Amino acid sequence: MHKNTCLLFLIILTFISAYSQENESYDLQISFLGMAKNHKIDYLKNHEKILLIVKKQTSIRKFSKVDSVKLIRLLQAKTSDSKKELVKILEDYKEYKSDTLVLKQDDLIINKVDTFVRNWNKIKKDLDMNPDKRIIIDGYTVKLSLAQNHQNHEIIFVRAPTKKSHSKIYTLISDLENYYKNEIKNPIID
Repeated sequence: MHKNTCLLFLIILTFISAYSQENESYDLQISFLGMAKNHKIDYLKNHEKILLIVKKQTSIRKFSKVDSVKLIRLLQAKTSDSKKELVKILEDYKEYKSDTLVLKQDDLIINKVDTFVRNWNKIKKDLDMNPDKRIIIDGYTVKLSLAQNHQNHEIIFVRAPTKKSHSKIYTLISDLENYYKNEIKNPIID
């Protein structure tokens, strides 16, 4: 009797694990801060559909006096929290034009993004253990943000990723941009 109960428990546990992995949902956002790129990518996956949303910045509104003072204070603080708050304020003033693609379940890009998301903690740990020591004078910053199953909002910042400096991040961005450009008739990004 005890063996049957344990066996039944393992079967149920395996089924639940496989089901939850199959129905994993997440929101991966990639934002570019700086002059080199003026767009952002949002990849949304849930049990119903997978969306790739590309937004190109069209303008930026004038900052309020309160936010202008806040921005100066945050630029001087140079902490991780101040960087996050600075990005949030800047983002609130940007206006975008957007394109949305609904991905087919057999699109190869899905596996690439799923693999990146599964390796998120390893990628983040590698960045923490091996900080970028390059001197970048005129570059841009990439903010990657991941929310899995509507929780655990994680953020990674990298400066001017290249195939050599941040290969997984660079490859992901390149793959998503190329996929978008190949699938849409008149892409809004170059």
